[in-house]
Amino acid sequence: GVRVLTLAGPELAAAILAKQKLIENRSWPIPPPLVGQWLALHVGSHRRTPEWIRRHVIAAWDASKSKNHPRWRKWDPRDPKSPELPARAAIVGLIRVKGMHDLARGEKHQNPWALGPICWEIDRVVPIDPPICGVPGDLGVWRAKRVLTATQFTRLRKAVTEATIKRGLGKVYKS
Repeated sequence: GVRVLTLAGPELAAAILAKQKLIENRSWPIPPPLVGQWLALHVGSHRRTPEWIRRHVIAAWDASKSKNHPRWRKWDPRDPKSPELPARAAIVGLIRVKGMHDLARGEKHQNPWALGPICWEIDRVVPIDPPICGVPGDLGVWRAKRVLTATQFTRLRKAVTEATIKRGLGKVYKS
């Protein structure tokens, strides 16, 4: 079944959907069967993003990298009410994780998104537009079928099938 990864705030989802944040920082390794599989990207339902996360996104965001992206070129990560932000309590996209590594010494200086301790390496990102809203979510990686309504699950399965069929869809190119 389709698995879902919840993020603490829409700012993190925006950075991933804009293909700037290509490392997902976790304290635990990605389960081996999920490597190379599509995961749904979920924004949690908390009303506020933790302040340390907002500060981190503001510091790491590179506006010059999003100038050619219609949705993200106007986004200002300092604005918590920005209309560009993905919805909360929603599945906003799909990601594929190609592998993981322990945070390396000096890596934070080369990649401001890498905090570790375990860095999941994202190699594909596909937005789901419009997002699948009204999804309360869960912690960690969870099974979509347990939480989504039948209609929501059908939409998600369709998005995963489309991403799987279109082989290059969402491919990340290093700049």
